[in-house]
Amino acid sequence: MLKNLTMTLAILLSLAVMPHAHAATINVNCGGHEGFTSVNAAIKALATWNTGGTNVINVRGVCNENVVFQGVTHITLDGGNNATIMDLSGGASAAILIYSSQEIAIKNLTASGTGQGSGVSDVIDCVNGSICRFTNVTVQNASGGGGIAAFTGSYMEVEGGTVQNNKGWGGVIAINGGRATIIGTVSRGNWAGAVVSHASSMVLVSASLTGNYLWGMGVIGGSSVSCGGCTISGNGTTTGGDGVRVQNSSNVSLNGPTSVTGNGGAGVSLTNLSGLAFDNGAPSVTGNLGAADVVCNPSYTTVTLNSAQVGTVSGCP
Repeated sequence: MLKNLTMTLAILLSLAVMPHAHAATINVNCGGHEGFTSVNAAIKALATWNTGGTNVINVRGVCNENVVFQGVTHITLDGGNNATIMDLSGGASAAILIYSSQEIAIKNLTASGTGQGSGVSDVIDCVNGSICRFTNVTVQNASGGGGIAAFTGSYMEVEGGTVQNNKGWGGVIAINGGRATIIGTVSRGNWAGAVVSHASSMVLVSASLTGNYLWGMGVIGGSSVSCGGCTISGNGTTTGGDGVRVQNSSNVSLNGPTSVTGNGGAGVSLTNLSGLAFDNGAPSVTGNLGAADVVCNPSYTTVTLNSAQVGTVSGCP
């Protein structure tokens, strides 16, 4: 006990004597018996220390907690490819919630729901004007919610990693004015690979949306998406779902070597004053299993083919 107390006091003292000179680094050993043993305890400690620069929390082990960043700034949580944040709420709360916080970076860890329970929360939420960055993160097993989402004026950047087996909603999500950039991420086995809704936007680069239950991507309610070099395949094969569903005054641009193929319904389906443009490069929408590769339903707006390779077309000019 004395040894543990001495070590903790030493950590606190070393940070207290240099509050303006250096950022802090805290090591968290979840399941350990000394020092910091939870991520929430480390976040709480940083909130009381006036450090400069970006503070770093290095975490190891399985952390059975719902982590909350609220009203904090410039914190990096790094799992070193050896840490898991596990939801304890049965989906009632996000495993990681970032609320009204700026420049929060999450790296090299797994964030997981239990796949059980009646809750409908996502695994990770970036909300209320937050700025969130995720690198090499696995996000999985929401029972009734989605994978990783930007809400209410927040911005998130997701680079690499895998978003999988989130059965209640999309894998990667932007909603209610959220914005997202998705680079090289795999979204698979979710209800939908991506959902962009209610005046939100998303840019996907070299992303893979494959094997999702309903759609590869849904773009809804005055939202916009640009997808460059994406693979959207094998979605909705048991439900007749589309590769890309665009509806309610939304717009999608497919560019570069994007491929939309092998989906259960249309490759791209448009309805209710929505538009599709094939821009740079030579995107391809072929070999889908529905009535046509591109389907224009009533009240669509525009389809601009440019140099795209498109198979069958139904109802479009």
